[in-house]
Amino acid sequence: MSQIFIPGTAAPSDVADSKTFSAGTSYQAAGTLPDRRGNPAAGTYSTAVSAKADGGGSIVLEPTLGVYGPGKNTNGFGSIIATDPNFVKENWPTDRTIFGIQGTMPTHLGDHVNRQEVAYWAAGTNGVTNPRVFFRPPPGYYDGNGWIYDEPLDLRPQNLLAGKNLFGMVGTARGLESAFGNGTLGAGGAISASGLAFQPKAIVVYTAPMVGNDFYYISKSYFAAFGPTQYYTITRRDIYQGGTQTTVADTGTWSVGSNSFSTSFGSGWDGFSFSWRAFGGT
Repeated sequence: MSQIFIPGTAAPSDVADSKTFSAGTSYQAAGTLPDRRGNPAAGTYSTAVSAKADGGGSIVLEPTLGVYGPGKNTNGFGSIIATDPNFVKENWPTDRTIFGIQGTMPTHLGDHVNRQEVAYWAAGTNGVTNPRVFFRPPPGYYDGNGWIYDEPLDLRPQNLLAGKNLFGMVGTARGLESAFGNGTLGAGGAISASGLAFQPKAIVVYTAPMVGNDFYYISKSYFAAFGPTQYYTITRRDIYQGGTQTTVADTGTWSVGSNSFSTSFGSGWDGFSFSWRAFGGT
């Protein structure tokens, strides 16, 4: 018996499994190629064999074997699906839309954002040589034009020693400063000193003259923190008859400048030597 040869080159693997064909020695043979054209209407998908982004804005899919046609399901999706757990809208900023999906990641474009947490590592701890300060930013996307900031209330020039630099802030605090000197009381018991390297905030002046049989110790003090209050004490002791008498008076006001001071003990003490000590700083 002779065999009929039908013109054509198709094989079963070339024809959709929903169709028959005749070619070569095949007559009304069933195709074996999976027919996936009904996927959209059925709401089903064929998973891509591979999916690869080209880095230029495109994703290239390798489909599974089968016959595909145009069409979308009721949700607007086609036939082939590829899945990546990182491809979710939370992973890109709100000003970006990828394949029609707008991102939901908090977006900071040139914003100055208050930090969430701050941590300090002292030199020699946690394996660091120099001190480090860390600021934990809130979650989100940052375009590099903004800053993460903190508001430390004590970070002020007056709280940092003069000449020290912290984050670009130069300190002005001078710590405790002191000076001392002596001189001769002028007319009316006048006292003055100038050329100090600081503004006095506390001053003590004193003299110990001998007048006849009486030895005196006279002191006067000034404290800026107490306002205009003056402290003036005279102690007299008769070196022959004994006995001590102390009086307190407010004689002669103070004049305190940025690097000087002046006051007086009052009349009667002209020409006696005196000594003083002054204190300042912050």
